[in-house]
Amino acid sequence: MSNFGTRLKEARKKTGITQKDLSSKLGIAQSTVANYENNTRFPGETILREISEYLNTSIDYLMGVEETSYSQETEGLELTDRVLENFIANLIQGKGEEAKKITKAIHSGGMKLTQIITDLFIPTLYRLGQMWERDEITVAQEHYSTGIISSLTEFLSEVEPTTNTKRHVALFMTPGDEEHTLSLRFVSQFFRAAGWRIIFIGRSIPLWDLKQVIKQGEVDLVVLSVFSTGSLNSAEYLVQALRNEGGKQSPKILMGGRGIDTRELAEKAGADIYLDNLEDLAEKIMEIEEMIK
Repeated sequence: MSNFGTRLKEARKKTGITQKDLSSKLGIAQSTVANYENNTRFPGETILREISEYLNTSIDYLMGVEETSYSQETEGLELTDRVLENFIANLIQGKGEEAKKITKAIHSGGMKLTQIITDLFIPTLYRLGQMWERDEITVAQEHYSTGIISSLTEFLSEVEPTTNTKRHVALFMTPGDEEHTLSLRFVSQFFRAAGWRIIFIGRSIPLWDLKQVIKQGEVDLVVLSVFSTGSLNSAEYLVQALRNEGGKQSPKILMGGRGIDTRELAEKAGADIYLDNLEDLAEKIMEIEEMIK
């Protein structure tokens, strides 16, 4: 039976992250992580739980109570219809931790985040939307499920190794008073997987601040998600302001979302690129890269 430090080191390396990555996530010094792995220090309850969640392994495994980590037990889990149904059922029943375990198991089995988004998260959200329209679930259940999926997307984005192989930078934001940012976060992960550096703003920020972020971040592309038709005017105003400020040097604009259901609407709002579904996004990213060479 190996000790805590050895198990921590093994779990960290299996996940593919460095001591520096782990210390940054935990908000502690890298030397502290090294001390954990050398068994000269031991984490408190809160840090231990955070380590367990971040490395997708059980506390019992780290403590030596069980000989196999959760990830190892479930490695190779495939996304079947039964697994999808189980995932949805856990969300509806408020069993967020169980839903997280299913997703992490699928990811540790080799499925990339972008595929999890298209094959698990989006079908789940579509199903939940149908159930809500038929009054089969409450607004609270729908919001809870969306929150779990959002946190899973952020978590897997952090633990999935990636390299910014390109110099392209994309900024992601919603215009006006839009509050729905999950679809935007999904889109950002496809750009990240393609080697882009992403700046995820989420909900709208003041125009002056946005201009500063674009300038300092040398942003090539601004991605706007318009969920409601009421935000179209805000999107058009925002694009115009960016054009006036940057001239020929202003970033390209990509628009998509439920509130823009035609290319004509997107072009009227000032978009250079229109996105109507995630299935076309990989090809669209290649087109954008050609545009901004």
